[in-house]
Amino acid sequence: MPLPLKRATPETAWELPPPPVPPKPLPEGTKLEFEVASIRPSSSNQPLAAGFNVTATELRSSNISLANIITFTFELHPTQVSGLPDWAATEGYEIIAKLPPGGDPSDDQLRTMLKNLLQSRFGLSYHTEPRELSVYAIGIGKNGPAGIKMVTSTSSGTNIGSQGVARVRFRGATMGNLATQLQLRVLDRPVVDQTGLTGRYDFTLEWRPDETQFPSFSAGQRVAAMANNDALPDLFAAFQEQLGLKLEATKAPLDVLVVDKVSKPSAN
Repeated sequence: MPLPLKRATPETAWELPPPPVPPKPLPEGTKLEFEVASIRPSSSNQPLAAGFNVTATELRSSNISLANIITFTFELHPTQVSGLPDWAATEGYEIIAKLPPGGDPSDDQLRTMLKNLLQSRFGLSYHTEPRELSVYAIGIGKNGPAGIKMVTSTSSGTNIGSQGVARVRFRGATMGNLATQLQLRVLDRPVVDQTGLTGRYDFTLEWRPDETQFPSFSAGQRVAAMANNDALPDLFAAFQEQLGLKLEATKAPLDVLVVDKVSKPSAN
C-alpha cells in the first residue's frame, strides 16, 4: 500500500515529550531495612516464583520459596546453596515489604534489605566455603575481541527484559549481569564470566532452548518453548553468532553458601 510522506514544518511537527527523569536514589544514610514486611504461607496454585516485583513503594511476591529468596538475594545458582531443609524448596510464601521512603533503592540495596529480612524473620545464619563445581563459563569467541558484536551502551543504568521465552533484551548490561540472568533462570549450573570485559553493553540474545534449560518450567512449557523457537540456533551457537562470545562447560572453584541455621518465618 502507498505511504505518502511529507516533511514536517514547525507548525505541523509533533512536540517531543521531555526525557524521563532519572530515578532519585535513596538519601545517604538510609537504613537498608524494610519499614514493615508481611510474610504468610502462600495459597497460590501457581509455580513458585524466582524473584520479586518491585514498585515505587513495595517489594512483593505472591508465591516464593525460601530457597528462591536465597538464590535471588545472594545471586547464586541453587547448586551454590547447601544445608537447607526440604521445606525451604517446596513451601511458598506471600511477601509484601514496604520500601524506605525518599528515593529508589538500587539492586544492591534491595538485596541488602532482603539479607536483613532473612536474618530477622527466617533466623538465617550461614558461612561460605570454596568448592569446585561444574559451571558454564562465558569467554571471548573464536574471532577474538574484534569479533564482539555487542554495542557499547550509552544509556544510564541497566535494563533487562524478556521478550518471550528464550529472547532477552539487555541494555546497559555487564557480563556479570548476563551470567546472573542465565544461572538464575535458564541453566542447570552456575555461570561465570571469564571474558575480562568490564564495560556495559546493549544486545539481544535469542535461542532454541533444550530439555536441560528453564528448570522452573513444566515439561509441557519446555516442549512448547523448544517447538516455538525451532528455527533459532541453540544457546551455544547463539553466543557466537549474536554476541561474538562463547559459552562452554567446565569446572571452576566457587563460593558455596552453607546454611548453619534457618527456621520457618516468624509471625507478622
